[in-house]
Amino acid sequence: MQRRQNAAAGLLRRRSKRLDRHYSVDVMMQLYLTTVAPTASYGCDWGLRHMVAECRTGRNNLEASYIQTMRELCGVRRSVPAVVLLQELGELPLAVEWKRQALRFWSALTALPETSIFKQAAMDDLAAAQQSNTQNWAAGLLACAKQHGMALTGADGSMMAAADEGHRSRGGCRGRAGAAGVCGHEPEGPSGGVKRTTYAAWFSRPGCAQGGEFWQLELSAPQLRAVQRLRLGSHSLPVETGRFAKKDRLSVTGCCTFCDTGAVGDEKHLLMECPATDVVRQRFCCLFDLAVPPCTRQLVWGGDIMMVAEFMLGGVGLIGSSAQ
Repeated sequence: MQRRQNAAAGLLRRRSKRLDRHYSVDVMMQLYLTTVAPTASYGCDWGLRHMVAECRTGRNNLEASYIQTMRELCGVRRSVPAVVLLQELGELPLAVEWKRQALRFWSALTALPETSIFKQAAMDDLAAAQQSNTQNWAAGLLACAKQHGMALTGADGSMMAAADEGHRSRGGCRGRAGAAGVCGHEPEGPSGGVKRTTYAAWFSRPGCAQGGEFWQLELSAPQLRAVQRLRLGSHSLPVETGRFAKKDRLSVTGCCTFCDTGAVGDEKHLLMECPATDVVRQRFCCLFDLAVPPCTRQLVWGGDIMMVAEFMLGGVGLIGSSAQ
């Protein structure tokens, strides 16, 4: 299963190189989720207990390939945390998808007539798990449901449809790492999840935002990747190079090298403060009318995202390739 998933992902990567002029992360994600991801989920309907509990090493390998392919589709480094990447794309971890798919299978079985051989086999499996404590398919699914506070059986022990059948919803996990409100608190210093904190406070989509997503914009491949790298912390601004050098965020290594203010050279400074990008802010001054007081998250999501993307590209282009 691992080899087949990698082979399908490799074919997708090769074909994607031909789409340089009209590259779309959205299209590539749909192709990946349609052709590659199902390979990693094969058998989770009836083998959930083995896939989640007993085959932990194999599961981690599948999830690592799943996340790494998403990174490659977005054109970002391995340093981008999986939780940030999934939130940006509105996707869920593989283990969650396995559980949701297994619950859909369970609900489909409960809807079958009592005379169905498939439902009778499921009821026999359930009876063995409840009466003899047999560690079978039903036992694994019941344990999964209990872990999430769900009931799959009635008071008499009969099968009952899952309350949440787990239908996929693009963007369903978006916003879970975000700060409350549009003008979230800016991160004040380094922490174990500094990239997650930065993304949540500055770039994550607020619940009140309208319109599409940045990764759905009709930009060329280099432009779209430049925007994604800036949003997801996969750039080469001084604050990022300082992290690789294991320096403190406020150290000399993390100071902006494009101006002499001594400020931290992070994404907020580049977009809203750095004198080197004043000309870009003047060109897109209409965006800043929406941010009173100035807030990075309000700037990013307060207006037309295509204009915001052009503003980001203007700032990145002005200071050169070192920001990419």
